[in-house]
Amino acid sequence: MSAGYSGGTGVGFCGEDSSLEFFLMLRQAKVPRATILRQWTFQPRDVIKDGPVRATLQYNATTRTATVKIMGLKTPVEETVETPR
Repeated sequence: MSAGYSGGTGVGFCGEDSSLEFFLMLRQAKVPRATILRQWTFQPRDVIKDGPVRATLQYNATTRTATVKIMGLKTPVEETVETPR
């Protein structure tokens, strides 16, 4: 099976009621739609003022895990997600 992992972000904050979303998605060959493996949602109050919010993704093929780090938050996130076999 060939699979790709990708992270995506929402557009950003458009107002006080907006949230910021990050997604970990699985894209498989010959499958028309990606599967969302994990979603993180943050409110404007969670973000460090005047700082960029960014994320990194590292995939370990041996353990079939994806580690996502989300920075620029008052409480940064680092989470390892097991991926389907």
